[in-house]
Order: sequence, then structure tokens, then C-alpha cells
Amino acid sequence: MIMNFLDPLKKIFRGALTIKHCFKTYIGRFIKDLRIISNKNLKDIIIVDCIEKKGVLPIENLIPILKWDQDSKDHELKYLARYLIAIHKCEDVRSMNTKQFKLKELMNKNPIIKN
Repeated sequence: MIMNFLDPLKKIFRGALTIKHCFKTYIGRFIKDLRIISNKNLKDIIIVDCIEKKGVLPIENLIPILKWDQDSKDHELKYLARYLIAIHKCEDVRSMNTKQFKLKELMNKNPIIKN
């Protein structure tokens, strides 16, 4: 899990949603729904995930990353660490994520939930 690399002493991140916290859509995709976290405000919650075969709700809380294949030339964690430092004092992580990652456009290109 990326959290173990970024925060090995568990001083920054308070928890993780894993596959056991997902629900499965009728098309077989897994969704992580942050709205199950009732004791925190969504403006303060991020989720870092590769959304290749799963999705995140609400999408504005997502920091999308590429799947890590243990390639020594992969700099994704370095970029992620820089971004986490940048949003650390952000009033609402959702607005910064939406702008930075163009999340609405991403979802339109790769819809997880279909009507």
C-alpha cells in the first residue's frame, strides 16, 4: 500500500479504504465510496488510487495515480508526495483535485457507473 511508503510511522494518514470497503457495480467494477466515512468532512478527505478497474465517489476527492509495477524509473510517488505537500493546508481538497486532475473530464472518458 502506498501509505506505508509515504507515512511508515502512520502520523499523517488516519486510515485506508481497501477492496473490502468497496461495493461492486452490476458491470463488475468496484467502487470506493468515501461517504461511508461519517466522522469526517469530505473537504478534508483524499483518496489516492489507480482507477483502472475501480472508481471513487465522490470523484472530487480522488488523486489518481498510475499503477505501480516496481519500476525503478517510476517517479509517481515523488510527484504524489509533492502534490500532498501542496494540498496539505488547502481549505477544500476537492476544489484543488478537480482543477489539478480534470476529474470531471476523466470520469466522462472512463465512466465507472453507467445508468
